[in-house]
Amino acid sequence: MIAQVMEELEDTGDQDIRLLASIPGIGLPSAAVLKAEIGTIERFKTPENLSSYAGLAPRVHQSGSVLKTGRVSRRCNHHIKTTMYLVSQVCARYGPEHLRGFHQTLKAKKGYQVATVALARRMMVIIWKMLKTGKSFQSVHQEELLERKRKKIRYETRRLKRLRQSYGVKEFREMIRQVMQHDQTILSS
Repeated sequence: MIAQVMEELEDTGDQDIRLLASIPGIGLPSAAVLKAEIGTIERFKTPENLSSYAGLAPRVHQSGSVLKTGRVSRRCNHHIKTTMYLVSQVCARYGPEHLRGFHQTLKAKKGYQVATVALARRMMVIIWKMLKTGKSFQSVHQEELLERKRKKIRYETRRLKRLRQSYGVKEFREMIRQVMQHDQTILSS
C-alpha cells in the first residue's frame, strides 16, 4: 500500500512537489501534504502570509503603543503546521549547516520547541520563495545566504560611518582595514 502511494507520488510529475522534495527533511509524502494544503502559491502575497496561514508566525498583542508578541496561533492549518514541525526536527539534525546552526543558536537561548518552530517558519519562507520563483532549494538557499552576507556588510559600513565621527583618522583607517579583511573572509566562505 505505501509503496503504491509512493509510486503514484513519483509519477505525478508535479513540479511543485519535486521542488518541495528537494528540501532536506522533506520527502515525497510531506511534499504532497504541503502542496495539497498550500494549493496555489498566488494565494499568499508574502512569506509572512504563508507562515501565518500555517500557524508558524507569532501572535501580536497590541494596546496603544505597547506591543507584545506571544505564542504561535492555534487558528491555523494544522496539517501544514504539524508537517513543518516534523520536517524542521529532521532539518535541525540532518539539514544544511546554516539551518542547523540557526536551530542550535536559538535552542541555547530559547529552548528546543521555540527553536524548532522558528526553524519551521524560516523553512516556510524558503518554501514560499521556491514555489514563487520555481527555483530549487539550493539556488534559493544560496541567494538567501548571499543576501545575509550583504546585509552584514551594509551593517558594518553604517557602523564604521558612526565610528568615524568619534575617532581620529589613523584609528579609523585601521578599523576600516580590519573590517575589509573580515568582509573578504565572509564573502569567500
